[in-house]
Amino acid sequence: MKIIFCCDPLNPKKPDPIYDVEVSAATDNGLGHYIIDFEALVNENDVAKAIRRVPRSATLQLAVYRGWMLKPLFYTALYEALKGRNVQLINMPEAYRHCHYLPESYETIQSCTPKTVWIRTTAMMPVGELMRLLEPFGNASTRTIESRRRQPEFAAVMNRGRAKGRISVRRAQMRLMDAGNAAIAIWLGKQLLGQRDVTPLELSGPSGEPVQISLGALDAILTGARERKKTCSNR
Repeated sequence: MKIIFCCDPLNPKKPDPIYDVEVSAATDNGLGHYIIDFEALVNENDVAKAIRRVPRSATLQLAVYRGWMLKPLFYTALYEALKGRNVQLINMPEAYRHCHYLPESYETIQSCTPKTVWIRTTAMMPVGELMRLLEPFGNASTRTIESRRRQPEFAAVMNRGRAKGRISVRRAQMRLMDAGNAAIAIWLGKQLLGQRDVTPLELSGPSGEPVQISLGALDAILTGARERKKTCSNR
C-alpha cells in the first residue's frame, strides 16, 4: 500500500509540509509514499505532469490519495492516469464523488456530521431567504466564540482552519506568479527567498573625483542628524 501526497509547490520533490506528520507516521509504519503535483493537475490540467514522479509498478500497487480535495473530474483523471502505471487508488471515482459531494453523502453521515442545509442556485439569494435557512442553527454571538476559543479542542479546530487558509492564499499567490504577475513574483522573492531591493548611492566631486570628507565633517553631520531627531521627538 502506498500513500499519495501532494508536493510542496516550492519544492516539488518533497511532500507539502502540511502533511509532514502524516508522512512520518506512514514511514514509521512501513508505508511508502508517492507525490503528485496538485497545481499541474488542477491549474494546468496536465495529469501526465502531475504524476511524473510516480514510478510505473511491475505489479499492481494499491494506493490511497491523501491530498487536497479534488473535483470529481480531476480525481477521475488522476485515477485513470495512475492505473496506467499499475497503481490503483482504493477509492473509485464514483466512491470519491459520493464521499466528497455532501448532497450525496449527507443522508449517510447525518448522525455524525454538523447539521447542514443547501440549495441549488446560480443567482444571488435574497437575504431574507438566506436567514430563513439559517434559523435552525441558532445565533452564536462573537462573545460565545471568543469564550469557546479557550477550550483546547475548539482552539485546535480554529487553528487548523487558519493554517489551511494560509496555504490556500499561498497557492493562489503562486498561481498569480505562474500567470506572469511580476509584482507578486517580487513580493514572494522577498518573503520566501530573502531577496531585497538594493539602491547604490555614490557621491563624487564636480569632476567625478572622490569626495574628501574629514572626520570632523563626518562628526558634524552625525551630530546634526542626532539634533534633528531629538527636535522631532520633542514636538
